[in-house]
Order: sequence, then C-alpha cells, then structure tokens
Amino acid sequence: MSHRVHVTDLPQAAKLLADAQQDVILSYLICMAILEARQTPQENTVKAA
Repeated sequence: MSHRVHVTDLPQAAKLLADAQQDVILSYLICMAILEARQTPQENTVKAA
C-alpha cells in the first residue's frame, strides 16, 4: 500500500514535486518563496534609518 499525501496548497505541491524530482535548487527557491509569502507585511518592510 502506498502512502499518498493530500496537498491543498499550490506552493507546497510545487515543492513536493521538486523534491520528488530531486531538484534541490528549485525546491530551495520554492521554500524561500513560501517563507517570504508567509511573513507579515511589517516584516517585509525595510525601515530607513
């Protein structure tokens, strides 16, 4: 019996596909994009000194 993962998040699905294809660079880029997208707008804002 194979284990299947139910994914409802498109970026997460893209990362799982990149992992399955052993595309390390693409997987890393997708992971960084997911992390950046999950940050709050205040964390993305650069404050001038």
